[in-house]
Amino acid sequence: MELVVWTKVYREKFECEDNAEKEHMLALVKSGSFYLETGGYACSIGAGEAAIFCPGQKFHREVKEPVTMYLFRFKTGKNIGHYPKIVFRDKERINSTLRFLAQLDEVTYHNDFACRKSLFNDIMTQYFLEGTAPDAVMPGTDSLVEEAKKIFEQYLHEKTPLTDTAQKLGISYVHFIRRFKQSTGVTPGEYLTKIRLERAKTFLAQNDMMIKEIAPRCGFENEYYFSNVFKKYTGMTPSAFRKQLVTV
Repeated sequence: MELVVWTKVYREKFECEDNAEKEHMLALVKSGSFYLETGGYACSIGAGEAAIFCPGQKFHREVKEPVTMYLFRFKTGKNIGHYPKIVFRDKERINSTLRFLAQLDEVTYHNDFACRKSLFNDIMTQYFLEGTAPDAVMPGTDSLVEEAKKIFEQYLHEKTPLTDTAQKLGISYVHFIRRFKQSTGVTPGEYLTKIRLERAKTFLAQNDMMIKEIAPRCGFENEYYFSNVFKKYTGMTPSAFRKQLVTV
């Protein structure tokens, strides 16, 4: 494995979001994150993680948070796998490598390239020893959508506009709607309503909670709106659902 060239870059936005590399390239993220689609996979690359780009393989990328990363272009005859994302299991080891790289950023040595080549070899050695540990996903699922689901769960009780979620993910609202439906088969709004109702069912099973207390905890404006939505999707009112649970 031969290191050809290395560089450190900072990007708030990629000038060319759709591209293909002429050589193998490793992108090791120091801080921030970016979204990547390539070879039928979709993933987010964050701090302490890396992405592998293969020659001639087209990819699409978008900055999610302003990202600083080390880029290593290299030649190899080895099979480096098909997954674009590398999640290092030994966090301390990769963090130590990042610290050494940061030190080299501040001081110039006469053998600077040799030092970086040694660190690059250590990164690749860790990669091959641990094996790929990607959360890159095949078509039909999308790690960005999975992140959206986590945001929904975290702010389920709040009346948060979907545009805010798209903004947190670093993509446009229209792109978010398209990606979410493509991955799940439903719109973000439909999915959000579903999980809100599931949480409501859990609360309804607790007889000491009143309907007007449950509604805001599940992101509904008031008990009347909550009751209408609940009946629309379940065929019965919240009170009837609770009564059914008691009689079972």
